[in-house]
Amino acid sequence: MKKFFSIILALGAVACGIAAGNLFYLEKFAGGIAMLIMTLIFLSYAMNRNAISYEYSSSESESMDGELDGIVADPDKTLGDTALLLADIAVNNLKNIGRTIPASTKEITDLEDKLNNLLNQCGVPFAQRDNLKDEFEKLKGRTRLNEGGAAIVRNSRL
Repeated sequence: MKKFFSIILALGAVACGIAAGNLFYLEKFAGGIAMLIMTLIFLSYAMNRNAISYEYSSSESESMDGELDGIVADPDKTLGDTALLLADIAVNNLKNIGRTIPASTKEITDLEDKLNNLLNQCGVPFAQRDNLKDEFEKLKGRTRLNEGGAAIVRNSRL
């Protein structure tokens, strides 16, 4: 029953989010902000299963507890996965920007340091960071080649 109410609240949040986007598009900012607040309220209640209390008989509550054990996620793992996703998006955005204006080595190392600090704080193991490390090495190598080519062009002009 709790899962059903959580799904209903999540669907209400989606509907409010769509309405908020429509109101912002129509430049009705006060209504858009109100709908955005409603979206956040619905989402907070949908994600927090303990916020709504239900009365069950003892036999129903035992069966519900057994169902919910498999659903509850480990918060540390979820935070680590979210941090990895965020880091992957940041690297992909840097690669896309680098196609038009190449990133400098300093920008790449700054991003790498910031992402490593974030991943350290979230407790992500180093084994899961290998893909990011490879991508940063590729970006740094491409940047060195671009900088080397630009230096050769400048020297040939002299």
